[in-house]
Amino acid sequence: MKYLLTLLSAFSLSAFGNTIMQEDLIGAWVPSGELPLVERAEIYEIEVRPNMEASLKPLRDKNRKPLVCLFKESKPNNSIYVWYCYINNHHAITLSLSGFITPSGLRLIYGFEYWLGGMVPGGIHGGVPVSYAPKTHNK
Repeated sequence: MKYLLTLLSAFSLSAFGNTIMQEDLIGAWVPSGELPLVERAEIYEIEVRPNMEASLKPLRDKNRKPLVCLFKESKPNNSIYVWYCYINNHHAITLSLSGFITPSGLRLIYGFEYWLGGMVPGGIHGGVPVSYAPKTHNK
């Protein structure tokens, strides 16, 4: 029983620190390397502004334009942050992120990048798990 309690506490949020809050997201984030990258999928730097609008800047294909991302407030899940990202006014990606801050101040956000389109307009046709760390120590 003691082993089970120790194991459960190791995976609890308190072992990692605190849930990341909206104000902790402000700044530039780059892939953290915590998750394997999909070879053919674009990877992005995300820049979150104080008004919670964001942009996704392609890192592999420098010729692609950044996506404009609008924050979608999620009241029932206030520790999950959602952005709808657009290319030329076309909703192409939904980004859903959460994260934590360790007691030492390390910040990490993680979640899923949903790709929209395909057979049904607005339908999900794929996606990848993502994780980001601050580009620079901006908090």
